[in-house]
Amino acid sequence: MIIKPHVTHPLEYSLMPDDQLFFLHIPKTAGTTLAGIMENVFNREEIMPYYFTPELIGQDLKTIGSYRYFRGHFPHNLMQAILPRRVVTITMLRKPVERFLSHVDQIKRGDNSAAAIEYLRGLSLEEMVTNDKASPLLQNFHVRMLAGDISLQAENGIVTHLKSHLTIQSEADGLLTAQANLAAYSFVGLTERFQESLFLLTYVFNWRPILDYPSLNVAEKRTQADGLDWRLLARIQALNQQDEEIYNQGAALFDVRYQQMTYELLEQYGTRAHARQKLPLAPEVMFDLLERRYEVWYRRTRTFVNNPDLSMNEGIQGAGWHPVLG
Repeated sequence: MIIKPHVTHPLEYSLMPDDQLFFLHIPKTAGTTLAGIMENVFNREEIMPYYFTPELIGQDLKTIGSYRYFRGHFPHNLMQAILPRRVVTITMLRKPVERFLSHVDQIKRGDNSAAAIEYLRGLSLEEMVTNDKASPLLQNFHVRMLAGDISLQAENGIVTHLKSHLTIQSEADGLLTAQANLAAYSFVGLTERFQESLFLLTYVFNWRPILDYPSLNVAEKRTQADGLDWRLLARIQALNQQDEEIYNQGAALFDVRYQQMTYELLEQYGTRAHARQKLPLAPEVMFDLLERRYEVWYRRTRTFVNNPDLSMNEGIQGAGWHPVLG
């Protein structure tokens, strides 16, 4: 017997023509993989080509506001400030200690040339954690991306100054703001449950489900938490205490939404054979149910044509496609 989860609102959200979808990519949360998958949903001209905050300087705000899909290392408050229409936000979270260590590994590899990152690159992990100048640049990154301050200036519609400070007025206010923002997001996924996150994402937006996916930007060598001195590990945990609260909130939200999706799929598309399945459903079973649902939705909402005309700039949903060109 499957018990219906207690939820307060429907999971599904059909993107309207005027909606602007923003994937807030918190560094080292498998966001590069997810961003690549989502690019197959949109046509090339609908996707803002910039991924980092400095790239927006010198750009026309009207042009930025004309896109439909935005993905990148942009904090919540930045997109809320510059996008003119309804912003539908999604994000991925990762266990804070693992995310912190992965971020440090990325910095040490030299994947970013920003001045602050150059400073950190010359430090050891122990120095990054204990140095009062260095540790604030890395701690509680979830909270700072979800609630951090920005400064923006524009002349004649052109961005002349833009700075993501990723600072908050007070720790308590920052955490509360981050929690409120996260609760309002249409989708929150978890790096540790990436396949399940993909299932939930495609369910929410009525996209074709994906079972196999290419993993992008994955480091070969990673610093493992269980190999650290306990005092160093305790310090990292203390630096990311607020992120731990955000992650726990996101994980609880994910569990409820995933259970709701499972219940609805079994109720509407399940067969007698599914009644014998144990929860959580195996990926192949979940994929089959999502495929059934997608086919029903697609036939109900789309008009079929005998001679489709596709260009290489158009997004095509599903797995295995080459990314759109442009």
